[in-house]
Amino acid sequence: MKKTTHPYKAHEKTELWEVVSRAIADLVENGDVAEETAREYIVGYLCEKLKDGGFQRVELRAGPDVRYVVELRPATRAAKAG
Repeated sequence: MKKTTHPYKAHEKTELWEVVSRAIADLVENGDVAEETAREYIVGYLCEKLKDGGFQRVELRAGPDVRYVVELRPATRAAKAG
């Protein structure tokens, strides 16, 4: 299978990318959404929008009745400036 080229390569190896990709995979598997665009574009777009909105830290933790919980925390002002 050929790997798609996309404009979001800078996000690919990040924790945010992994979380968003897994969440989309779960939604697709459950039948909640249907992908009509390559996953890399969907994940990359969402990562870019979250980053632009100032969300840079992602924390995963297990919840009692869920597989995982995603907590997006706004970046500090110092991190946004850099």
